[in-house]
Amino acid sequence: MAVLMATLCSLETSTLRSGEESKATRTTSHTTAPITSLPIASDPVKDFLSGYMLDLPDWKNYWSLGPEIDSVPKKEIQRQNLLHELITTEGGFLHQVQVVHYLYYYRLILDSSTMVSRGSNQEFAEKTFSFHQQIYHLHKTFLYDPLLKRQETEGPWITSFPDIFQRWLSEATPIYLEFCRLYPHLHSAIKVEATKSSYFQRFLNQTRDHRFGNRLGWDSYMKSPIVRIQRYPMLFAHSLRYSEQTNERHGYQAIETVILDLQDLARKCGVEIERAENEVRIERLRAQINSTLKAGVISPHANILFDEDLSYQKRGFGRVTQLRVVVLGPGVYSMVLILSKISKLTQMNDDTDSYELVEQFDARNPITLYLTSRDSEIVKELFTLVFSQDGHQPDLPKLSCTTLTSVTELFKAVRAIGGELKDINRGNIVREILSKSGSPGTLTTL
Repeated sequence: MAVLMATLCSLETSTLRSGEESKATRTTSHTTAPITSLPIASDPVKDFLSGYMLDLPDWKNYWSLGPEIDSVPKKEIQRQNLLHELITTEGGFLHQVQVVHYLYYYRLILDSSTMVSRGSNQEFAEKTFSFHQQIYHLHKTFLYDPLLKRQETEGPWITSFPDIFQRWLSEATPIYLEFCRLYPHLHSAIKVEATKSSYFQRFLNQTRDHRFGNRLGWDSYMKSPIVRIQRYPMLFAHSLRYSEQTNERHGYQAIETVILDLQDLARKCGVEIERAENEVRIERLRAQINSTLKAGVISPHANILFDEDLSYQKRGFGRVTQLRVVVLGPGVYSMVLILSKISKLTQMNDDTDSYELVEQFDARNPITLYLTSRDSEIVKELFTLVFSQDGHQPDLPKLSCTTLTSVTELFKAVRAIGGELKDINRGNIVREILSKSGSPGTLTTL
């Protein structure tokens, strides 16, 4: 325990390595990784913080080049700058990933007091902050180290990197897809825990304000792998502008291929994140509803197509209140839920909003959304919405919406589960919505 406490004390006394180095020392430092991956050691956080370097030089200064490059075509100079930027930003990305591991994972484990509401600090840290070390090893072993080796071997005039990235992609694809499936759940778990435990919220705030955290929140560092995977295609596309198709050293065709493969991985990651985010939203919705639904429960496999608060005004009352409209589907789980926020006295344990069911429309029976508007100019519309099922309108207040975008998204969701839209005042509003939603559906007026 004395060793663990010494680590905490070292956090505030650690300093960055001085940026003033000799030319020989600088050259050596840039042919090795700026940070190292360590097993649990006596002082892991101090080792990490003291080993990081800032303000890496650009390509010309890195190689101490002078007037001798004046005769080199400017396109080649720019290409070398971009290749050098890819290496230096990769080093910066490794640091971001290690911030999660050392400033969040290690510091939470090493803290002597219990920060979380349930279980131990280590259990929660393993659950939420441990995956980034796998990302670190993936990038350092299969990307950063090979990039540095090629830089050391070929520099200052480097050929290209597509072969390195192709080998990295074969290792990275399953790891990134797994991370993207987990990320929304990890993000939600941290946010919920911060509402449950003031100690954990204070830990997050203190870590954000730590001088080596650059005053960025935990979520910025958590999502850094997702941001990085989206940036690779842009960096390569930029370098392609300065590459010659006929120059074998530039690897033009190979770069085009790796760009497509990187874009494909980014697209797959986006699909996994979207699916997992929907799972998190469904879990949260199920926990927020305090009343029994008319037709069973909300399936964990349902999709939230629309979820927004719409206004209404009770008769005889001047105050405008809100109801939450949720459309679930398409498929066997399709339904429309009208929810009302309940008193703060009966909130959930994690202090999120809770709701009572006002009305439920099961998509197995026809759903109609009646629409009218107050003005003729679309941009100034105040839309009035009424739901109906089997020709029967339940005793619900008329909902109001002030944006065409929200009405369009609601209409798309209702149509996706087999419903229809009817225009009460025979205007061109529905036609406008149909055109904006890209739906060729028929227009019904009353």
